[in-house]
Amino acid sequence: DLARSYSETRLTPIFEKCKPVKRLFPQDLDDLKILEMQFATMTLSLVGSNSPANLSSRPICIAVLDELDSFAAPSEKDAAAYSLALERTKAFPQRKHVLTSTPTLNTGDIWINYQAGTQETFHVPCHACGEYQAMEFGQIRWDETARSEDGKWDMRKVTETASYYCTKCDAPWSERNRRQSIEQGKWVAANASSEVGRRSFRLPSWYSPTITFADCAKKFLTEKH
Repeated sequence: DLARSYSETRLTPIFEKCKPVKRLFPQDLDDLKILEMQFATMTLSLVGSNSPANLSSRPICIAVLDELDSFAAPSEKDAAAYSLALERTKAFPQRKHVLTSTPTLNTGDIWINYQAGTQETFHVPCHACGEYQAMEFGQIRWDETARSEDGKWDMRKVTETASYYCTKCDAPWSERNRRQSIEQGKWVAANASSEVGRRSFRLPSWYSPTITFADCAKKFLTEKH
């Protein structure tokens, strides 16, 4: 159901507005189905991870697995959905696997794959000292006295005082500083021993232009238990 909704409301409208893709539409538009689109050069299939039969029934060259940590676990009859999908790419020498997910536990499939890859993080320069750094949550701080009389956090004061602090010079960053730094950022790998061609990336939500430092602080304070 999710694949069908995604195809109808997001994917198909994007394809129709992209001229290079639209030129590859089939002559018979009946071949452009919601869950299987037969283009001139390839076939695109959308399959739910809760359907082992569909995952294992077709050969695929490029497997894009979204929200990997939510995939169906192995059962007595079937291997894990994640494994079934990747098995179907073995016939293609130029096969490619793209795995994405919001991480859950350090035992989750996405974190294990991240550890096995290049472990790249996005480094940005400080507006004050120029030091490049990966922005980590521990550098987001707020007024520790921002509490009400009953000891609960005063989210208004947390919003007013939350900021990121440079790992080198401890200078505070405004939201404007953050946006400017991200525009000058670069990916930096931490695992030199990863196998060739296995790249992995991690990008926390506080890099997003739609999420503020205050948003991150409030989410942490309300959900840290």
